[in-house]
Amino acid sequence: GFVVGLSIYHLLCGQILNQFQKNEIHYSGMKMRLWNEVATIFLVAIVFIVVMKDLTHWLKGVFGMIIFSAILIFAIKIYKNIREKK
Repeated sequence: GFVVGLSIYHLLCGQILNQFQKNEIHYSGMKMRLWNEVATIFLVAIVFIVVMKDLTHWLKGVFGMIIFSAILIFAIKIYKNIREKK
C-alpha cells in the first residue's frame, strides 16, 4: 500500500511540476513544505515494514511513524514561525 501511495505521490509531483512550469502556482510555501515531507513519511514507513516483519515490531513501527510525522509537522511550524519573525 505504501509503495502504491509513493507511486501516486510521484505522479502528483509531476502534475505540480507542470503547473509550476506553466506559472500556474496554486500552493503556498507552507503547503509545499508539508507536501515534501509526505515522501519522507512513505519511505520511512516502507523501511519499517521491511525491517520489522513480526506484528509486535510492526505495531511499534506504526507508533513510531505517528510520532515521526508529528515531529516533522512540529518542526515545519517552528521553521515557519522563525521565517515570519524575520
